[in-house]
Amino acid sequence: MSRPFAWYRKAADQNVLDAQLNLGCMFERGRGVKQDFAQAVRLYRLAAKQNDAVAQRNLGCMYRDGLGVQKDDA
Repeated sequence: MSRPFAWYRKAADQNVLDAQLNLGCMFERGRGVKQDFAQAVRLYRLAAKQNDAVAQRNLGCMYRDGLGVQKDDA
């Protein structure tokens, strides 16, 4: 486990928006952690609920491409 991952995980668990977004990106891309689209979607949802536009876009792309969720073009 990388040091940035550990810090982002701790902050994301405390509902820190930037940590949720960055950790989601790490999981989506497999940077510093094993790629896990379902975890990326979960974290993007948390950040999107806090009205983060980047997380909302990333989540929409995950649905569009069917990564970690059932594909949904709507």
